[in-house]
Amino acid sequence: MIDVSSEFTQASQARGRHPIARVKVDWNLGDGYQDETGYLIWVEIERKLIEPLGGVSVAQADVRLVNANDRYTPPGQEA
Repeated sequence: MIDVSSEFTQASQARGRHPIARVKVDWNLGDGYQDETGYLIWVEIERKLIEPLGGVSVAQADVRLVNANDRYTPPGQEA
């Protein structure tokens, strides 16, 4: 068994855990990145490493964002 601090135990069991990721998106492909972290609900990252070189060969991420007020709904398709 691994001993961990009481702070770690409390943080890992807390109901209101916060993501430890940052999501930035370039919506217009060139106008710069917008920080969408405030709308982040869930993120999962998968990557495969090239061994023995240690470089990332494949990586992908699944991201869920809060779509409050149809923020991420294409124009003309709002509810």
